[in-house]
Amino acid sequence: MKANKKIFEEEIVKAAPDMNKISAAQGATKALLSQMADNHLNMLLDIKKVLTPEQFSGYMALEKEEQLKKFQMHERFGPKHGFDKSVPKPQPPDEE
Repeated sequence: MKANKKIFEEEIVKAAPDMNKISAAQGATKALLSQMADNHLNMLLDIKKVLTPEQFSGYMALEKEEQLKKFQMHERFGPKHGFDKSVPKPQPPDEE
């Protein structure tokens, strides 16, 4: 993903960016993100297979707590949120 980001950054600043390179990098990034989402879902399903319903519920609560902590840290130290109060703060992730 870093390589694709680098390609995009190099091409976007050019006077005549190569749209084929940009599209290829974007497509590769989308494919990787999709694969990561699939892997995460499969991991959760595998975890659910070996835990009792109570254990899985506790595991999901811990995961949600960790996600909230990450969000709060980003909000506190993220770009433009420490000093520039004119930028609206991001909303917490949707709860499902």
